[in-house]
Amino acid sequence: MVDGRAHAEGVIDGFLTRQKRDRYRYLLDRDGFADGLLWSDIDERWRIPLSFKGFKREGFLDHAETVLREHGAPDECYAISDIGEINGLLLPLHEALDLTIGWTEGGTVLSCVPGKLAYFEHEGPEGAYLLVRS
Repeated sequence: MVDGRAHAEGVIDGFLTRQKRDRYRYLLDRDGFADGLLWSDIDERWRIPLSFKGFKREGFLDHAETVLREHGAPDECYAISDIGEINGLLLPLHEALDLTIGWTEGGTVLSCVPGKLAYFEHEGPEGAYLLVRS
């Protein structure tokens, strides 16, 4: 089982721009970095947009889960989120997506495989991305 710190470090080292990694490591050592996670700090090389068009919320939730599973997502993921109720928790993937999609304002990362695979959303599902690094 992978712990939350390994997921958080995987997000920092795997998906954030090189210039911002030290800042996020500092925040992680203090109180975590969910509230400080900025869209612009996610390296664009690893972002794949997930289109919300043509989906109602439940359909998009299923679509996002399917895409994550196709990329190797396990049954659980670790939430780094501005949604306090889920931040820092290891949750079943479907439940985590259900609690995230359309509800996050600042940003949420659902880390599936540390530094390799995650779901990122900011400002609702129109800002949803798959984060993939091989």
